[in-house]
Amino acid sequence: MDLDYLKKYKSIIGVDEVGRGPIAGPVCACAVKISDPDLILELQDLNITDSKKLNLKKRNEILNALNINIHELELDKVYNTHLKHYQLSFVISEMDHLQIDKMNILQASLLAMKTSTDSLTDAETFILIDGNKTFESSSPLEAVIKGDSKFTSIALASIIAKNFRDEKMAKYAIQYPGYSFEKHAGYPTKNHKQAVRELGPSPIHRRTFKSVKEFC
Repeated sequence: MDLDYLKKYKSIIGVDEVGRGPIAGPVCACAVKISDPDLILELQDLNITDSKKLNLKKRNEILNALNINIHELELDKVYNTHLKHYQLSFVISEMDHLQIDKMNILQASLLAMKTSTDSLTDAETFILIDGNKTFESSSPLEAVIKGDSKFTSIALASIIAKNFRDEKMAKYAIQYPGYSFEKHAGYPTKNHKQAVRELGPSPIHRRTFKSVKEFC
């Protein structure tokens, strides 16, 4: 379906977020910009799909094929990488737990997605957003429910965002021991909620979320 938009626009941006459901840590968004229709075909050969349907090994294989090293990535920076001789660009942005508590998780997610697209947009770019909500942009855009299962560009964005966020949560696990962030990435598992009950919320827990606010 990405190819249909590349017939009408010079480039497309697929954007997705990861981390709406956790009770700790940031929400991370990634925007992926593609200009060459042949790159879409090359990406499809890697069997790219919604990150939730792929295990860590498969996600890593995809990123390795694109020469993307999660450990070296920084926020709000435009990265250019290649698959064969085709170039794609991407940006990762995030809203931390404080921003989430201040504006709510929906608005934080939309702002993270908007921020990730801002450095990549131009008049000849169309933005495809995973979900049913949009944000303001100088480029035309469309929200697509389950877009990460329908558009390769969105699916790749979801993979990059997930691996980036999971890596960050693994680092938080070292900084804040006892919560096992490296195992659940901040999602409200039974053991995670038990840890909050016993230890109290960590500095990165979302104070306005259920299973956290009652222990603040």
